[in-house]
Amino acid sequence: DADLDIFLNNRPAGKAVLDQRVSIPARDSVAIPVAVQASIGSIVNTGIQLMKNPEVMVKIAGTVRAGRGGVFVRVPVRYEGKQKVQL
Repeated sequence: DADLDIFLNNRPAGKAVLDQRVSIPARDSVAIPVAVQASIGSIVNTGIQLMKNPEVMVKIAGTVRAGRGGVFVRVPVRYEGKQKVQL
């Protein structure tokens, strides 16, 4: 269960919601694809910026629900970094 806000170049771009359970092995890391709901305005604006500069600042903030043995807690998620995008 995840509820994440997505920002591109410090502008709100959309929301990612994951409502299924995912098992992650102990002491491991995984990449989990999620669907992002974005407004057409933010997509067009980011696309225009990408034509000038292929790097975009991606910021993700929100929470995920994680647990073990039937005990679940909300864990804050914060990521910020530059990503190179190929058009």
